[in-house]
Amino acid sequence: MKPSQPWYFKVINAFGRTFGTRYVDLKSEHLIRAVVGDLRLTEHFTKEQIDEFTNNVKFYVDSVMETGNMSLCGKIFFQFEVKSIIRERMRVELYHKYYPQTASIEITDPIVIVGLPRTGSTILSRLMACDKRKLRPLLFWETNRPAPVLSRDGKTVLRTGEKEAAEELKYLTYTIPNFNIIHQLDNCEPEECMFILRQCFTSVSNLMSHHLPQYAEYMFNDEQGKQEVSKAYSHHKKALQILMAEDKKLYLKQKSDERATQAKDKKNKKGKKSKGKEVANDEQNEGEEQHEYKPKTWLLKSPFHMFAPDSIVREYPQAKFVCLHRDPVEVFPSFSSLVNTGRPVYSKDYNSVMTGKDVTEVLIRGLNTFEEFRDTQNFRSTGEKYLDVQYRDILKDPIAVIEKIYQFAGLTPIDGETKNNMLTYLAQNPKDKFGVHKYTLKEFGIDESDLKSNLDWYYKKYVNI
Repeated sequence: MKPSQPWYFKVINAFGRTFGTRYVDLKSEHLIRAVVGDLRLTEHFTKEQIDEFTNNVKFYVDSVMETGNMSLCGKIFFQFEVKSIIRERMRVELYHKYYPQTASIEITDPIVIVGLPRTGSTILSRLMACDKRKLRPLLFWETNRPAPVLSRDGKTVLRTGEKEAAEELKYLTYTIPNFNIIHQLDNCEPEECMFILRQCFTSVSNLMSHHLPQYAEYMFNDEQGKQEVSKAYSHHKKALQILMAEDKKLYLKQKSDERATQAKDKKNKKGKKSKGKEVANDEQNEGEEQHEYKPKTWLLKSPFHMFAPDSIVREYPQAKFVCLHRDPVEVFPSFSSLVNTGRPVYSKDYNSVMTGKDVTEVLIRGLNTFEEFRDTQNFRSTGEKYLDVQYRDILKDPIAVIEKIYQFAGLTPIDGETKNNMLTYLAQNPKDKFGVHKYTLKEFGIDESDLKSNLDWYYKKYVNI
């Protein structure tokens, strides 16, 4: 599918070709300094701490700029994107500094959907998210804005992330009109963990936005780079802990409001009670609410979790992996097409064949990394840690697949109301709702025989069965 862009992209980029793009400041130290000043970080952290939080920014920004193919629109978007990502990373750190008890929040038994992209993870996670009683999905706006905005004294918490992310998503839709045909984004629907991971500037997703061989070498083969990729999962856990802390606050506030309404109604009927009894009742109710609140099971997903399963298990020892499988001959050109819709946002001379090459190298590496990790574990024979799911089964009967996942994860069976909600969602969101996604191996320079040869082990284990 050929990428399409709005008319104003052509106008702005033409201006850049005529007058240059030098006035767009993309020096990493300037971008960091702007965010540090905006959030008044020097009042909360030492220079060494700030450097540690942002130590991958310079390498990433320099790697992108060294490609030399950034358009004027690309530079403007990239500048905004980098500053936004730094800001969200630092807001997570600020929250934990003001509320250190957040670090003690436990995250147990998360379900992690992993495997090749374009294998049904979106529809699977959105159907499972219909079960609001048991599961806690990671929503699009939360992946981009996991921490709330704090006042200067750290006491006032403003949840503006949902609105801010919605605005950004609207502009993304304008910028890449074809994107929803390939992958439907919704501000309040489950989305990839990669948006949180990229806040440490070591996400594999960055290799999809740009052709960055030097950056790939750093992440995959440099010892320091591999350590930084691993550290990103510590940040991932901090973000989830913040969301859980805010969930609890919201729950207690709702209960408090309900209690206040009930007390008011009761007073109107029976008259006023003594102040002492009211205080005693409030304390009793608050204790009951604390006891009633029970965190739900996290539902996480990203194909890029394939690159760091050891880090996931380190942070979430009880994680259960739902591994999705599909014929790579179908996956690789489909994902290349998705990647290719985004690259023209930044690049003035994007190349579809280069996109296919980058996608092929990254996904093959991811599959090998995850399989090597599985082979070192003792869970393969027992099935306690991994559940393999075929894409064709998701298409055929997604509810049956979800029932298997529930059994695998130790969840109680799906109730009638939840199942009806899932069926309604399926009816309202048919395949190709926004259009047909068309792609071929040839347009991305992917050779079918070479691909099958390189992944012979994958075909034998997970495809030709």
